[in-house]
Amino acid sequence: MESSWCRCREKQSKEASRLQTVNGKLTAMNKLLMEENDWLQKQVSQLVCQNNYTRQILLTR
Repeated sequence: MESSWCRCREKQSKEASRLQTVNGKLTAMNKLLMEENDWLQKQVSQLVCQNNYTRQILLTR
């Protein structure tokens, strides 16, 4: 009986370790995605400003 309990605990430990590894990878990917999202938001803001500026120039001609 104790042998199956040990195997069960061993499986749980391996699974916990695997999940920690997966979680670490997902956390790193999430950080990269958030950084890319910030960069893209800045690009969008810049493009909106350029678009507004160009529109004003075209409207005043």
